[in-house]
Amino acid sequence: MNNQSKRVEYLDSIRGLASLFVLFSHTIGAFAWPDTIARICTLPFLIIFFDGKAAVAMFFVLSGFVLSRPYVSSEAPEKQRKIFLPTFYLRRITRIWFPWFFAFCLSILFQKFCFYRVSSTPPISQWLDQFWHAPLTASDFFRQCLFLLHDSSRQLLNQDWSLGIELKGSFLIPVFLVLLRGQRLPWFMGLAGLFCVFVHTGHYYVSFMLGVLIAQYGKSLSHFWINRKRTVPIGMFLLGLSLYQSYHYIVSFFGETDQALKIGWLGTALGCSLILLSALNSSRLQSLLNHKPVVFIGKISYSVYLLQFVVILCLLPPAMHLLNNCGITQFTLLFALSLIFSTGITIALATLSYQFIESPAINLGHFLSKRLQCRFDKSGR
Repeated sequence: MNNQSKRVEYLDSIRGLASLFVLFSHTIGAFAWPDTIARICTLPFLIIFFDGKAAVAMFFVLSGFVLSRPYVSSEAPEKQRKIFLPTFYLRRITRIWFPWFFAFCLSILFQKFCFYRVSSTPPISQWLDQFWHAPLTASDFFRQCLFLLHDSSRQLLNQDWSLGIELKGSFLIPVFLVLLRGQRLPWFMGLAGLFCVFVHTGHYYVSFMLGVLIAQYGKSLSHFWINRKRTVPIGMFLLGLSLYQSYHYIVSFFGETDQALKIGWLGTALGCSLILLSALNSSRLQSLLNHKPVVFIGKISYSVYLLQFVVILCLLPPAMHLLNNCGITQFTLLFALSLIFSTGITIALATLSYQFIESPAINLGHFLSKRLQCRFDKSGR
């Protein structure tokens, strides 16, 4: 395991790849593709690139790990960094909400001036056709600002459900850490069980808990990895990739029942945990993830996640219509071009958003938290 004080770029790369997989999922979901293409995209292991839900599970596991990592130490309790809740929560709010609000305002402008339906081959899907038809009311505006609007036909950012979970899961991190620091692992596991049984969205928070567990016991787990033959780490990584696909196949087989959704999600979250552990303990995986283009995608991953619907709703259908007018109607070629277009435009917009919106929001969070910490330290003297 790397030194806990250092920022680990290859973890950002995993988040960046997950954001691209969400983008791919939404891009192919935007059109009614022939069954042949749809079946190819859901083949075992190929589905990894097009499963947006699994990618969101990876976001949650990574958040649990990264947010708790500075506050745990498997060497000695006295080396553990203390959590100052006001600054911890302040940094999370500025990190998530301010870039979100920019994307939200941009979506309002695009809905008003750049959103219209065009005919294309293939046509847009029923899933995409449900968005952005409802007028924005003052009530919906404020409810979306608090992530309290859960009607996808009225939301401007369809990703809001996950961002609300991200904030609430982040706020629970200190509770999870208190339980683990106090050597109350049975209580920790009991809380996870209560989430799954009694909270409708509780399985999402278990994803964060898995990340916290890896942060707390990562050093011990790394010894397990290092002291085994090479076939064991490879097998664990392949098992992680296999479990990563649990959500799609369990829900496809059993339907969208509450039990299937929760079991599938937990299987996927466990797969995400094994993939994360593999990355933490494999120099080869780290080397692949540390390539500059992948690291760059990781850096702008949040903006990629936020801005993709502006591109998919307002720019992708007209681009498909233009390709049709140029005589391009072959589905395989259109499929590839749609992915290239949405990915390229989204990355370009995300780069600008990161430089002028996201990065200043991060710096603002650090500045405000330092000022708040200094005031607290002075008042405590």
